Amino acid sequence: MHNQYWDIDRALSRYVQNPKKLRSLLAKTEALISGSFAVQFLERVEWEGSDLDIFIGSRSVAKDHETPDASILFSFLMEEGYKKMKPKFGIQDYSSPLIVSVDTFVRYGMGGSEKKVQVIITDRLSVQGIITQFWSTTVVNIISWNKAYAIFAKPTFLDHAIYPTNMHKCIDWNHDGCKNHDALIEKYEQRGYHLVADADCNDRSTPFNRPRLVSDASTWTIPFDVTDVEPSSIPATVLEHSAFDFRTSSSQSASDPSPQPRHTWQLITANEFNHCTLRYTYTAGGCYWPGYLAEHLDEQFAFQMGKVSPEKAHAYLTCLLRHHGPMSQGHNTWEIWEDIGFEEPAGWVYEDERLGEAWEKFLKRFLSVRSDPESPARPAIRVSPYRIIHL
Repeated sequence: MHNQYWDIDRALSRYVQNPKKLRSLLAKTEALISGSFAVQFLERVEWEGSDLDIFIGSRSVAKDHETPDASILFSFLMEEGYKKMKPKFGIQDYSSPLIVSVDTFVRYGMGGSEKKVQVIITDRLSVQGIITQFWSTTVVNIISWNKAYAIFAKPTFLDHAIYPTNMHKCIDWNHDGCKNHDALIEKYEQRGYHLVADADCNDRSTPFNRPRLVSDASTWTIPFDVTDVEPSSIPATVLEHSAFDFRTSSSQSASDPSPQPRHTWQLITANEFNHCTLRYTYTAGGCYWPGYLAEHLDEQFAFQMGKVSPEKAHAYLTCLLRHHGPMSQGHNTWEIWEDIGFEEPAGWVYEDERLGEAWEKFLKRFLSVRSDPESPARPAIRVSPYRIIHL
């Protein structure tokens, strides 16, 4: 897609005078923009009263990087004339337990106009806060320092469809969390979108019938002009190869004898995944892709054990099995490798650059199994019996 129609600096200039510096800070802190701003940017419209949502993680995707520092963004916003406001709402207004805090900054202009920026700190990676916390697919879009990703591009920007997601609080439809979802749906219906309330991830015609990557064939990816923007030290492929999956959930109201169709939603899962053969942490939801990837990386790990002494190789494998049972159950945190004293030997090969190839092989396998008319839309892909990841 040509980016002459999507000028990110012009769009950000509604909120800041120095958009390039903001983008440089996004790169430095691994922060991402999402929410209604991203929808407007991709739709090429402007809605009055909308704010700018910036997500920043509590940890870096790189094991040798320090924790991202949100105070850098705070200082920049105050230099831009914003004032930090006392919270008017709590983190309970967000669906995901990954949201740690929400800091609101407001700048008042002529005639009482105001601009609002919210810095949303997540408990883990910034991308997890976006994928797993928003109320519908409509707002699951990502803007990084150098690219925009319309993750549900066709349903959102061609079909103008709303698929409810991540409605964790809807034990009862009368719960305040559900009412908040209802209000958000009505707001977007007024903006020209329509609700699709009964989608099922087992239905091949829905956007939820397969695991996804942030930047795959279903995503529109728009590169930006990065002139005068300080680049990130993290490759864009770390975000782009972060994966997620779906599970259809529903809530039957105890007080409503005939629940509305919109009680059905998609739970989007995106858990951390790392391994000693990866330089960076990625996300991987569900069990299909994590199980496949764990087996693939286990093999690469075993192949490289020839680079260490037999004593160390035996000690590493023994410690992994003793501490965590099956090897693949231990690939979701670097601390495991630190606990067993793993040290990368000379000539250690990382698999990050080959993740795209591994994904294509996995997806081909997934789709070939599913192509059998007798198989379910989301088949169980057989891996070794002990390769079961508990997420």
